[in-house]
Amino acid sequence: RRVPGQVYVVTAEELAQSKPDTVQEALRKVPGIVFYDSTGNPFQRTIDLRGFNAQPNPSVSVFVDGVRVNEPDSNAVNWDLIPIQNVERIEVLPGPTAVYGQNATSGVINIITKRGTPSPQTTVTAGFGSYSHYQVTASTSGPLPKGLDYYVNLGLDRGSAYRDYSDSRVSSANGRLGFRPSAATDLSLAYTYVNNRLEQPGVLTLSELDQDRRQNVTQGLSTNEFNTVIFAGRQRLNWGFSLTGNIAYRQSSQDQDNTGRFSVARLTTDTNSASG
Repeated sequence: RRVPGQVYVVTAEELAQSKPDTVQEALRKVPGIVFYDSTGNPFQRTIDLRGFNAQPNPSVSVFVDGVRVNEPDSNAVNWDLIPIQNVERIEVLPGPTAVYGQNATSGVINIITKRGTPSPQTTVTAGFGSYSHYQVTASTSGPLPKGLDYYVNLGLDRGSAYRDYSDSRVSSANGRLGFRPSAATDLSLAYTYVNNRLEQPGVLTLSELDQDRRQNVTQGLSTNEFNTVIFAGRQRLNWGFSLTGNIAYRQSSQDQDNTGRFSVARLTTDTNSASG
């Protein structure tokens, strides 16, 4: 009601009902979202907004707790580094949004993660499915003395698909310490660690598809190790004003191996970025 534009929100209640396996699945029903798979594993599916697939840089800006998570060189988003079990809600703002910076031609996706609950709570969940797919998560949260609160989550998601060389594994750890000394002040310190290994089956010719649609002639392998620390704060001021800010540090190490029909390529990327 306060924003002169379209804003779509995937609420905590909707996430609890639909139980998506990834952030991309959580966004599938949002108007304007284009959702497709070009890698052969569920964690690296691609999200476009309003039909834009800008080249060479994607045109969607993605934020987690107010921190841009697009890669600084290509503006790409590694969705596999955003564990869905840590997400509280997702806000989607379609259309050009200059206030969020460059490369936001088609819109902005803002992801808000969980923090400590008013009362102590511990949850352990497990799920099993076809193609040896299993998922285990454990979380605990609650209040602490002197206005502090905590949230800790551990997760492991592993599975395969019907094709050869399509195993996927994503393990993650997330923690947040919050501090609310008064109703006007809110501070938090969050840490996220993600480690994954994602196999990517390649394309087949029509003759190969007729012979055996499960086979894999070309293949890719993506491995990631990711760390991020975010310190965020909000201070309510007089006359309806407020002051908000954050400081973040992100470190990622990625290996991409591609085996083609006549070639082998490997790309190793180490990225360290700080923002505020």
